[in-house]
Amino acid sequence: MRDLYSLVLRVKRGDDEAFRVITKRFDRTLRHNSSRRGYFEEDCYQECLFRLYIGLKKYKMMN
Repeated sequence: MRDLYSLVLRVKRGDDEAFRVITKRFDRTLRHNSSRRGYFEEDCYQECLFRLYIGLKKYKMMN
């Protein structure tokens, strides 16, 4: 099973498939956070995905 650490490393190297796996794993949380007003907000969801991607690319890994 792929662990999150290795997936983050792969995203940092530009692996789009690893990012897809992470977003699939956390999709329920992302959708929940995009539905806070009682309905799903697609723009909010897209912004969450964008910020997740940027955050993963900038994340400094601990040794």
